[in-house]
Amino acid sequence: MKVFKDWNNWKKLWIPILGFASLLWFLIRVIPKPSRATYPCQQAAFPIASAFVLWVAGLIPAALLIRKAKKKLRQARYLPALAFILLAVISSVTIRFTVSGSDISLKAASIAEQFVPTDDLNAPMGTARGIFPGRVVWVHDPDATSWDEVNGHYFDDGNTSQTVVSNMVSEAMDG
Repeated sequence: MKVFKDWNNWKKLWIPILGFASLLWFLIRVIPKPSRATYPCQQAAFPIASAFVLWVAGLIPAALLIRKAKKKLRQARYLPALAFILLAVISSVTIRFTVSGSDISLKAASIAEQFVPTDDLNAPMGTARGIFPGRVVWVHDPDATSWDEVNGHYFDDGNTSQTVVSNMVSEAMDG
């Protein structure tokens, strides 16, 4: 069937398409808010996107060198043409062996193995107090804000009483 023959051609493009999509995803999400680079989805997309950028960075010089080699061959200048072809091969091979997924995953695994947490797993901090120790503490004081629901926001400095908020925090901690 013709559809499956065409699919063989499309299979070769899925890695560049995935790389470009990862680069787009990373740029769209991280440029407006750089702190998003720490999100797990961005940490997964970044190696793919950076490998794509390096692949393109190696592909462009190789393509330009091949173009120059063709021009020299048309001019019957065989030695410069051979030099350009050799440089194109060196450029593409260097990028091919510099960027490999196994290297990236090995580096990530070695970093993960080197990490040693400073505290035990699930070790609570502080002293548990109250009837139900370890529970979330809720404190409410309507005098904490003086917001009239028209001017500014309830969390603005001018609408918040710092002494009342400090008393609420002390009450929650002593609770």
